Amino acid sequence: MKKYIKEELETLQYYIDEGLFEYDSEKDMTLGYVDMTAEDVLEKIRKWDFSPLDNLIRHYSRLELLRELEREEK
Repeated sequence: MKKYIKEELETLQYYIDEGLFEYDSEKDMTLGYVDMTAEDVLEKIRKWDFSPLDNLIRHYSRLELLRELEREEK
């Protein structure tokens, strides 16, 4: 499990370092998640107030992750 967490943190850090979370072109707004560590970004996200749509995305992501982990066990 630690291997998967490490890989996800490294991937998130790569996206942060590439500036992919600096600006949201669809909503035309600055996000400002640059020059931070992955853990810093996660801490900021923890403080968000999530909408019903955000919660739907959370459930989808969580179920897909659990299914992926289940496949790895086999």
